[in-house]
This record gives sequence, structure tokens and C-alpha cells, in this order.
Amino acid sequence: MITLSDLVAEQFYWARRRIGTDAERELQIVRVSSIFGSTREFLTIAIVGSDQHYALEEFDFIGMVARRLAGDVLDH
Repeated sequence: MITLSDLVAEQFYWARRRIGTDAERELQIVRVSSIFGSTREFLTIAIVGSDQHYALEEFDFIGMVARRLAGDVLDH
């Protein structure tokens, strides 16, 4: 699990909601959004494919989604 203090703005993570229906608690990809500001108190969670934002504390973060670094070539 990833702690809230280790989250990186604009990075994608595998996460699960802490409360909600079984469907809402399924593992999903989320993005740590800095749309409201880049300092810690303004970061939110954006669900991929949605324009809704949630508090960081509403989720458990399982792992970081692999990201492509500048200059990396992805195999297809």
C-alpha cells in the first residue's frame, strides 16, 4: 500500500474506495489531481473517465500505474 504522504501529483494509481457499495469499492485507476492547486492541501483524486474529484483520504492506494519517462520507448 502507498501512504498519502507518498502520492505524487498528476500520477496515476491503482486505488480502492474505503467505503461505498461493492461496485464503488472495486479496484480502479485514479489520478492525483492538482487542478485546485499543487500544494498538498489542494490535491484531490480524479476518477479516470469522470470529472468528479474526491478527498485523498477516501481511498486506499494499492500501487502506482507504470508511467513512461521522457525518452523511454514503449514496446507494442
